Amino acid sequence: MLFDAELYRTTFRILESEDEHFYIENKPFYHWPLGGFGLSDAVLKKVYRDNALALMETARKNAKGAE
Repeated sequence: MLFDAELYRTTFRILESEDEHFYIENKPFYHWPLGGFGLSDAVLKKVYRDNALALMETARKNAKGAE
C-alpha cells in the first residue's frame, strides 16, 4: 500500500518520542522491538521541513527542465 497511516504514525513515534521497546501494531511479520530517538526540535525541523523543501526544489527544477 502506498499510503499506510500506521507506518507514518510509527515513524513519527520513532523520531519524536523517547519510548523504549515498543512494537509495530498490525504488522505480525515484523517482530523486532523499536525505540524512540527523541530528536530535538531543531533536528526534526531539518528532517520534516528542510528535506521537504529540498525535494520540492529538485522537483521544480526537474519539471522546468522537462518543458
